[in-house]
Amino acid sequence: MRLMEEEPSAGQFLEDGTVVVGVFGNDNYLADFRVRREVELIRQRLADALAEEVGFGLSQDGYSWALLVRADGGRYQTAIGKSFQKELLRAFLDDAVQNAWQRVSHG
Repeated sequence: MRLMEEEPSAGQFLEDGTVVVGVFGNDNYLADFRVRREVELIRQRLADALAEEVGFGLSQDGYSWALLVRADGGRYQTAIGKSFQKELLRAFLDDAVQNAWQRVSHG
């Protein structure tokens, strides 16, 4: 699993002040129950970051998946503050992905 963009400019702010990022995996979502459990664990953690799922999709063969996550960007008014928020969201999602993978992989 990886975040959509891994550059400092990852994520885009929309007109309403929210930032949207994507998390995705290429690990046989439909055939592997552990992958589905990983995604569920990530979803459960979103509220901890005041974030919400706004989209989910699978490739036609069900192997790859993508999860879109939105967080409110209104708490930060300056460009530096918004950049900081994107970095916090990226770090949070990276941690959520790693923790979910570890929980599923190691029992």
